[in-house]
Formats: sequence, structure tokens, C-alpha cells
Amino acid sequence: MAPLRIDSALIPAAGYGTRLLPASKSVPKELLPVFDRPCLQYAIDEALACGIHRISLVTQQGKGAIEDYLDARPDLEHHLEDRGHHDLLEMLAKLREGLEVTYVRQERPCGLGHAVLKARPLLGSGPFAVLLADDLVGQSQPFLQELLQVHAEVGGAVVGLYPVSPEDSGRYGMVRSERTIDDRLRITGLVEKPPPGTAPSDLAVIGRYVLPHGIFEVLERLNPGLNGELQLTDALDVLARQGLVHGVVLQGRRLDAGTPLGLLEASLYFAWQHPELRPALEHMLAGFREEHP
Repeated sequence: MAPLRIDSALIPAAGYGTRLLPASKSVPKELLPVFDRPCLQYAIDEALACGIHRISLVTQQGKGAIEDYLDARPDLEHHLEDRGHHDLLEMLAKLREGLEVTYVRQERPCGLGHAVLKARPLLGSGPFAVLLADDLVGQSQPFLQELLQVHAEVGGAVVGLYPVSPEDSGRYGMVRSERTIDDRLRITGLVEKPPPGTAPSDLAVIGRYVLPHGIFEVLERLNPGLNGELQLTDALDVLARQGLVHGVVLQGRRLDAGTPLGLLEASLYFAWQHPELRPALEHMLAGFREEHP
């Protein structure tokens, strides 16, 4: 039986964003701007580019601004209409075009696995995608599309991967993998944030996943892992031991917008993609170098 077409995506957004304090104290980290739009919008745009219009979000207390962002603003739209800002009206309309958004609250962050499990009632009975809003991808084609293609061919779970340095491996879920006879990358094991020097490879799981509906049953049986949290990495390890997880290595640039420096890098990267802005950006950076040699 061919794998089912994926039409739903989950964006977990219940974390505290501690790496971005104090900015994230009052503004959800998912709404912090990367160049000209919030982090969240990049994840939504990637899902839409892959033909996924049903988006579910896991939020928590204090993150109502996310729902406000994705809701209509008739007063703002009337204001723009009255002043003839039709280009801005069109831009706002495109942000929500075709979107079907649902929400569920997580009382407190208890791990990515717990967030996924919390969203079960919203995600139907088939496979679904997961995108982490602060993991941005710099490449011309949506990275998620590559994962969806592998899932369409082999089913199971598919995870996005990116090589990291040994000193950074303790910040990620790390994988053990092998090449199959058809040159696919099959994941044979995963470990969450291994101690220095113990990672099974240099390939880290980054914030793009395609998950089968069966992941919920695994998560329900799973004991809490690292930090007493329900880790999605541990659930994927169960599936990997059954030969049901494949990986796709990102060939483009991975941008971690979950830290102040990463947020700045991501903003500069996406600004640089606009040729008309490059001269001004180069002039700005040259000015910084002159002022602070």
C-alpha cells in the first residue's frame, strides 16, 4: 500500500525560549522577527510550499500573541484600505491564504515528544509533518519537500539531518545510520544529547520530521528520558530499531534562530537574498567595521 498523502503539519510552540531572554519574556520566540517576518511564518510558508494547509500549533499560557498573529485584523485592514495601502493588504492576505489553523495548549513544556502527543486529537489518522519554527533552512527549495518525497517512497518516519561539530553534539539528538542498497540513509539508532565524545556520528536531527501515526502509540508507552521529559528522539529510536526511520541530510544552510547570534545571522542571511538590499547591507556592515576595527 502506498503511503498516504500528508496534508497536516504540527508546529510546537510551547517552549519558554530561555535562550532568547529577555526578549522572549513578553514576545513568544516564534514571533521574534527574522528580517521582515516572524520565525513562525517561515515554517508556515515552508509547509504551504509543500501543499500542506492544515497547521496545528501547540502553545501554552502567555503565547496568545501567536493566535492573534494568525487571526484576521479587520481594524488594521480597514486602516490600510482607507489609506490606499493595497500592497500591504495583499501581503497580509497571503500570509493566511488557504490556512486551516488549530491549537492545543500544553500546560508546561515536558519535551518535544510530549508536545507531539498533546497534539494527537488535531492530527487525524494519517502521517504528518513537524516543523520547529526556530530551525530555519537556507536553500531555494523547501527542505520538508525532500523528506516528504522519501516518505512517499518508503513510508515510516523521516528526519532532517545536519552535520555538527563534536563539541556541539551534546545539544542535539544524534543518529547512527547506514546506507541501504538503494543508497538511502536508514537510521539505526538515535540518542538525545549524548555526553561529549559518545555521539554515534556527526549527524544531528534538526527541526524537520515526517512522522507516522504510529508514533503516538510509541510515545504513550515511553518512559520519560533526559531531564525527565518525553523525548521524541527516544520514540524515534524505537522505530529505528524496527527499520522504520530514514534520514535526509540538508545540503543548504541551517540557521538556528533560537539564540541571539543565530537570530541575527538568520536575519542577515534572508536580507542578503534580496539583491536590491545588498548594497545597503554591505554599506552598513562596512560602516560597522570602520567604527569598530
